[in-house]
Amino acid sequence: MCPKNKPDKVVVINYWLSKGMPTVKKTKRMLTAAMAAGLILSLLIGCNSLSSIIKKPQTLEERVNAYMQTKIDNRWDLAYSFFDSASKKQLTKEQYSFRPRQFSYTGFRIEDINILPSGDRATVKVRIDMLFMGYAFKGDEGKLQRQEWVKEKGRWYVVRNPQPSNEMP
Repeated sequence: MCPKNKPDKVVVINYWLSKGMPTVKKTKRMLTAAMAAGLILSLLIGCNSLSSIIKKPQTLEERVNAYMQTKIDNRWDLAYSFFDSASKKQLTKEQYSFRPRQFSYTGFRIEDINILPSGDRATVKVRIDMLFMGYAFKGDEGKLQRQEWVKEKGRWYVVRNPQPSNEMP
């Protein structure tokens, strides 16, 4: 017999069932459904964020901005990845990445982008802010750099040492 203050276990379980409390089977189904929903949600969020990481800049202006930012960040290994195939044949990644540099890039401004009618070559004029031997050159004092870009396999790449051309000013 149970003491007067404590109800019998069978009475408690019957009370729960009568009040609509979930059974073990219902609890397992609800837990499985919640886990499945959580998994689907995390996959959707993960795939969405992964697509923004994988997405590569496609326009020439985006490529120039990304290239110049790698130089400001002193990420020469990443800057090398922007070189066209002919430039990569002339210089290895290690030679480019580890060569001494006498100045630091501190900023830039794209002044002009001129894409040739063929659509696969372009000239870009970039005003570069830099720090050289303790002196800062910014704005109009910065170096104006003329960059040649070529399109290879649908993407823009910079030519490391462009040859003088009659086509482009």
